[in-house]
Amino acid sequence: MTADNFHPKNIAVAAVLVLGGIYTIDRIAHQPVDLTAATVEFNIAVDGPAEYEAHSSRCLDVDLTELPECGFLHGNESMHFCKDVEKRHDSLVVDGCDWRKFTRKGALQILSGKHLIMVGDSRVRYQYLSMAFWLENGYWPPDTYGEGDIKSPAKEGLWRDIGGWKQFFSDTNSYLNGEEECDCFREDKWPIENIIFENRYLHMEKYNVKVTYLMHYKRNNWPNTSDIWGHHGFGPLACDDIEQCALGKCDAPVDWHYTYEEAMNGFFQKLGATDVFLSFGWEPELITSLTQTDSWRDAVGKATDDGINVYLMNAHSNKGGLKEIWASMSDELYAETQKMNHDNPIRGQINLDYLKLTKNYADIEGWKPFWDKVHYDAWTLEDHTQYFLHNMEQVHKQRR
Repeated sequence: MTADNFHPKNIAVAAVLVLGGIYTIDRIAHQPVDLTAATVEFNIAVDGPAEYEAHSSRCLDVDLTELPECGFLHGNESMHFCKDVEKRHDSLVVDGCDWRKFTRKGALQILSGKHLIMVGDSRVRYQYLSMAFWLENGYWPPDTYGEGDIKSPAKEGLWRDIGGWKQFFSDTNSYLNGEEECDCFREDKWPIENIIFENRYLHMEKYNVKVTYLMHYKRNNWPNTSDIWGHHGFGPLACDDIEQCALGKCDAPVDWHYTYEEAMNGFFQKLGATDVFLSFGWEPELITSLTQTDSWRDAVGKATDDGINVYLMNAHSNKGGLKEIWASMSDELYAETQKMNHDNPIRGQINLDYLKLTKNYADIEGWKPFWDKVHYDAWTLEDHTQYFLHNMEQVHKQRR
């Protein structure tokens, strides 16, 4: 795939496979541009306010333009969706403030000079891949297929019968214009028996932007894995005397592995992290146990003292909302987590209420923006990313 044959258009019709059938969502995509236009260099002023879209979302039931800009978002705000006149699909609204969206340039302004590390399961992988696609190409990826045989990087199932995981790694890497490295290997088997490797490193050198994704599913899910694991020679761990493994063939034994606490005590610092986004993946219940230990508090405090902002998300809602709990939270666990964060906060830890955010999607009447029980269509990940960028911008303003 080259930049020359990658020319998305302004209007897209997403045909989404659901339970063997197809339904269509008529929608206007977010100002897509071709790659040659998207990658034009511009100066990034990192000291001023980050650039927003020219127009705020204009919904049928509320005009946001008269409201003040959203500040730091904890997820406890009143969030709902309205029909966006311009985009023709449900759009996130935060009551009491103007939920404006960063442009690509605005996102690069926030990320410039920083190294964001995102750690989590496949849902965090898809937020990383969709955000990286946007940063590189200037528009949000399609929900299923785009022009030039582009597939949604947020929908692994599109590769199931055409190359499997090896082709998924190759294609999603190619969408990032040669600026991503991938320590990746996975067999095409279910259930998952053998160890998986998927660590990705995006370095947009001309904008001084670094974003890393490190895979985490469960603590100690395989031998010698802890919370995160991988190989020497990868991306931010590159060195002259170790050659990086070939894309999709990184099946050598584990070279390094760390628990989250160990990583916050030195590994993230070694990577030059400025911001670390953590998820407990399939084990959200660890939020109410592990994070209350002295070792966790000390690790977050150490990372904070070393200049790293630590963000902890609680969980994603699933297709049935809080009714289907797999890799999500029950009402009781969610309430306990919220009370714990209020009554016993951890110094330096920024808590992100992704369950509140994603439950809004899960509760939309009529169709659901999922392609299975736990994974969201790409357009919803735009709001996930905007939510995180809003918080990241506010944290850096407060901690300057």
